[in-house]
Amino acid sequence: ARLWLQILAEMQDTDDLKDAMEELRENQALMAADKDLASGKLGAQLNDQDARAKIGSIAQDEKERDFASAAKGYEEFAAGSKQKDLAEKAYANAISSYIKAGDPNGTDHAAGQWLKRFPKSPKAVEAIRGAATQLLVKGDFEQTGRMFERLGGEGGDADSLETAARIYEGMGDS
Repeated sequence: ARLWLQILAEMQDTDDLKDAMEELRENQALMAADKDLASGKLGAQLNDQDARAKIGSIAQDEKERDFASAAKGYEEFAAGSKQKDLAEKAYANAISSYIKAGDPNGTDHAAGQWLKRFPKSPKAVEAIRGAATQLLVKGDFEQTGRMFERLGGEGGDADSLETAARIYEGMGDS
């Protein structure tokens, strides 16, 4: 089964690969035997192929300059990733893609999910601060204030909270 998947993957026949993966996953006896006899290697290979397909889809969205779809793909990938570094990289890419798509609400949502999953992550603080700065340069003061406020409250970054207060004050919202 593992060789079959490998051959289909190398042939880059996505339809046959998807069908084979579905067929293998439905075969409960095979999947149970894989767990018991092969330490779950087939299951791991199936999961790896899923990840590769998702990454390929995101890459295609970016190539087509569909940054909104790419951002959603990155966010879904991050939510499903068990590896912290990989998830954080996907969250950073989601935020960047939402900014490219001109979707500040998506940016805020991805930032919230990231900080919820990895509170006080230095990578999150850095990436979200960068996103907030980009929004500031674009003149979206309200969204910038919300991003800095989120960083201050959920990210534990006192400087960001002070920056949010100054932005709100400049907007006349003391």
